[in-house]
Amino acid sequence: MGRIPGQVPRRHRIEVAHDATLVLSDGSEQSVTITDVSSGGFRLQTGETMPIGEHVFLRVPRYGDFPAQIRWALGTDAGGVFLQPVDLPTG
Repeated sequence: MGRIPGQVPRRHRIEVAHDATLVLSDGSEQSVTITDVSSGGFRLQTGETMPIGEHVFLRVPRYGDFPAQIRWALGTDAGGVFLQPVDLPTG
């Protein structure tokens, strides 16, 4: 089944279960689990509902900090977009 007309097609997503830290715009930090990732964005699980539009850094051990923005949140699930291009590791 295809995408609904008018929607932007998604980039290829990789399912993961990777612990990370979300650094909010006020400097506070929250432990999260990244559940899928693409070169353009991510989905994660958090301990609380994230504010939509929040500018954050997704801090991933061994990979660094990635500037991002939260685009949607539903309960403890949230999704965001990277504000700079991200090269995903292969293999």
